[in-house]
Amino acid sequence: MKIRIMGLPAEVDHTVRVLQENKELDVTEVNGPYSNCGNSSMVRVYVEAQQPDRYAIFDADTGTQHSGWMSRDEADKWLTCAQFAEKQPYWQGRQYNWQIRRYNWQTRAWTENHDEAGQSDENQQ
Repeated sequence: MKIRIMGLPAEVDHTVRVLQENKELDVTEVNGPYSNCGNSSMVRVYVEAQQPDRYAIFDADTGTQHSGWMSRDEADKWLTCAQFAEKQPYWQGRQYNWQIRRYNWQTRAWTENHDEAGQSDENQQ
């Protein structure tokens, strides 16, 4: 998506910073600032952003989702902790086939075949 921001230079700078720090959007490009026509002290900036990749932990055998949405780094940490926990006495004899899946914004569905590196099987060919 493309976002046009218009205002005084300090306002525009602050707004761009807020967008870049926001975890609900991935800012991919910032163009500007450009001066407005005439004697205006206002400027405009164009920001390109997209919805970030979202991941969740699933039981690959049952398809049951075991976590909320998270970043890829958070999913990797969760998986590492789960694998460590399975070695503890409480988990003895309990086997889980944990899987990280990525949410596809276009189809509004979780991708199935993600390996531990987060690449789908079709992308590896």
